[in-house]
Amino acid sequence: MPLADASSDPLLGQMVGSYRLARLIGQGGMGQVYLGVQPSIDSRVAVKVLSADCARSPGLVERFFAEARAVNVIRHDNIVSVLDLSALPDGRPYVVMEFLDGLPVSAALRQRGPMPLGTLTELTLAVLDALGAAHAKGIVHRDMKPDNVFLTSSGRVKLLDFGIAKLKPEIAEFSDATREGSLVGTPHYMSPEQARGQPVDGRTDLYSVGLIMFEAATGQRAFSADSLYDLLRLHIEQPPRPPHELRPDMTAAFESVILRALAKDPSARFQSALEFASALKQAAPSLPAGSWLPLAATSSSTVRPLGSAVPSGSAASLSAGATPAPTPATPSGMSQSAAGVRPERRPWTWALILLVVGAVAALGVGALLAVGGSVWFWSRSQDQKSESAATASTDTDPNSAQTVEPPAAQFSGQYRIVASSVPTQPGQYTGAVTVQNLAEHYAVTWQIPGQPNYSGVGIPMGDLLGVGYSVSTEFGVAMYRIEGGRLSGKWTSSATASQLGKEILRGPAGLGGVYTIVEAAEPSTGGKYEGSVTIAPNGKNYQVLWNLSGRSRAGVGLRSGNVFVVGWGPQSVSGVVVYQHKGTQLDGVWAPFGTPAQGTEVLAPLQL
Repeated sequence: MPLADASSDPLLGQMVGSYRLARLIGQGGMGQVYLGVQPSIDSRVAVKVLSADCARSPGLVERFFAEARAVNVIRHDNIVSVLDLSALPDGRPYVVMEFLDGLPVSAALRQRGPMPLGTLTELTLAVLDALGAAHAKGIVHRDMKPDNVFLTSSGRVKLLDFGIAKLKPEIAEFSDATREGSLVGTPHYMSPEQARGQPVDGRTDLYSVGLIMFEAATGQRAFSADSLYDLLRLHIEQPPRPPHELRPDMTAAFESVILRALAKDPSARFQSALEFASALKQAAPSLPAGSWLPLAATSSSTVRPLGSAVPSGSAASLSAGATPAPTPATPSGMSQSAAGVRPERRPWTWALILLVVGAVAALGVGALLAVGGSVWFWSRSQDQKSESAATASTDTDPNSAQTVEPPAAQFSGQYRIVASSVPTQPGQYTGAVTVQNLAEHYAVTWQIPGQPNYSGVGIPMGDLLGVGYSVSTEFGVAMYRIEGGRLSGKWTSSATASQLGKEILRGPAGLGGVYTIVEAAEPSTGGKYEGSVTIAPNGKNYQVLWNLSGRSRAGVGLRSGNVFVVGWGPQSVSGVVVYQHKGTQLDGVWAPFGTPAQGTEVLAPLQL
């Protein structure tokens, strides 16, 4: 949803209660959010105003009021404070909330990728403390998701958007949105009982917290599908992938906490936020000492990718999926997407899904899924158009980094291994290595006494040769130039001829997180493909996972300066090598799949 033209907004500059509306800071499916300033003492608040269309719907007005009532009843430091609730002269209700400087967890994950596990523990404990207070008052949030967990610049955690909370009868004056049979919440973060339209209690929030932990730890959602029907079915029937497969440094104790929170049967989950927190505290000592980055650093502007300009926003501006407005910190003409932040799903998409699904709930599950699925596909097409446009804008940005590729060195020849080390155990090895030029890439073979014959494919880049190796016939290599949050790559595999494929990724700076494939072409055929790539640090190396349409592949990566090389293939017999041309020698660093350490390999020409 585009932001309203500030010059035509009659509310700007007006007094609302004690506050002057200084600027628009966001808007969502239900209205606008403004920065309110108290003229005498210059204090700041967020003023959320319901739109005129929504104000004509008793159900939406009730949802708007429900947040204020819920927050007022709970009164917890980790829940955004509501200061006032009233109406404008034209009858539109508004709520005054505390103004928060920082960003939601969803934006933090886009900027930085998966969280350090210690930091995630602190975040989750704060969330559970707030939910425990809410549940004790008979209030179930029902829409826990990364958008609704806010990190302030000082390191505080705030829960947002209790607008669809299930309240006790004595708290809720009216709520048609909470009746049994309706589908309420955000589909990617729904509990199985929510997906079935069944009654919910506090354990549904705990399931959603488990989904947030999974995503924050791995950089991927636990469940994704191309239709609403399939997504809800996954929540109901399919167990999640073990998160340690996507986050190799995750301990078994930490993983067990996430998986218990994601149990399909509510009786098999944690029965309270307190029990959940206790289990998490017991798992915490197993985490590495270096994984406890302060929460303040996670939400600080110092961790933004180069070139990004994510404006600070109020809690209210980001609740209910509101879209932050540009601030003077954003360069003219640059969208958040162009600044390195992937576009949010439009708030009206989910609002439309929920309204339609709620309207047909009484007609049965078949009608609910049929109508919801249609809206889902429509919303995906709208988002894909928006994201394609954002990607095109990003890739043609004249301010983006441009790298002039130096001429590649020549690596062909026969070599002997003159020095070596093994990453997983003490010892050296000897043998011969043949490097053969195949036009755009190289074929590499190793002959090491007592070992199977290893084969590799290599790509040159300047004085570096990146090689993916295996004892299998199904393996490959990708070699990327790192340009902030953009990775410009070439790749090939053992099954392709001389041509190289192309892959350009965009995501967090610093090699860590989920990267979107914004441009790609297969070797030889030039066929296009889409998907994402997850990069997770693993000691000195990186674990890499491609999620492509209908297929996936895993690899191990090494970084050398501003070059990132990934070798992929069968996990038990594959790895990656990066050679640097030094005089007549090739100095190499290598790693097998799944190993946090590195080995070395120095090659000298046989004739010497």
